[in-house]
Amino acid sequence: MLEDDAMSAEKTWKWILAVTAGALLALPAVALTPSDAEACGNSMRYDDVLGDSGKKPRNIEMEKPPQLGSVIRAEQAWNKGDWKNAIKEALLAHPTLAKRSRSYKSTDDAEMIRAAWIVASSITRANGDYTLDKNVRLEPDVDKKRLRVDWAVETLTWMLEKNEGDPLFTMLLAESLARTTEGEEKSLAMLEGLAKEDLMPDGYGWATLAALHTRAKKSEAAATAAKRCNTVGLDKKVCAGSSIELLAKADVRQPKSKPRPKSKSKSASKAKSM
Repeated sequence: MLEDDAMSAEKTWKWILAVTAGALLALPAVALTPSDAEACGNSMRYDDVLGDSGKKPRNIEMEKPPQLGSVIRAEQAWNKGDWKNAIKEALLAHPTLAKRSRSYKSTDDAEMIRAAWIVASSITRANGDYTLDKNVRLEPDVDKKRLRVDWAVETLTWMLEKNEGDPLFTMLLAESLARTTEGEEKSLAMLEGLAKEDLMPDGYGWATLAALHTRAKKSEAAATAAKRCNTVGLDKKVCAGSSIELLAKADVRQPKSKPRPKSKSKSASKAKSM
């Protein structure tokens, strides 16, 4: 009798252990169900966005705040000849480039460097007309226009030094130099070199070459350059080079000195003589 009870108890314990083990083995499968994992792991990321709508949630951890400016949009404006918006977008994206900054020289940020040459070439092609700040407004003061073009010359010189022999930076620097009285000769040599090798990147280089030949009274050479400019899609007015201004070096004016008061001795002697 005792043996029967012992065997019965042993069978009962084996049954309990089997059921318990089966339940424990089932738990990981339940815990790792995708819907439960998502509900647990993503609740902090999605709750504020998903709400009760049941729509597919956005992963807000991957979202970035909207950028005020865009170098891509700046380049798109540059390609369209919209110099003002090219400058505006580039400076909004990289405000440290404003006011003729040289911050591009001390960075490894390729996007900032790209923004710098876009601003430099845009202010060149606009003949220095726009302020280099967040407002990007027209400012016709000749001395300030020339200072902006001088900054463009410095910036594009640096770009060419970092990219020696690059046709684009060669052309852009030549365009800036062509707007300065002391840079015309160098600009002509650079552009003629590109023309000879048929490496002119766009029509504005040909337009600048046409303007330089016109200034030198070389009408035939100017006409040839203007014709090449027309073949790449720019209008005749741009290709004639008439929009390219020649800016004299900025005048650094000294403050006017106040007139000296007449000395009392001279005034007295003059009164006696009268």
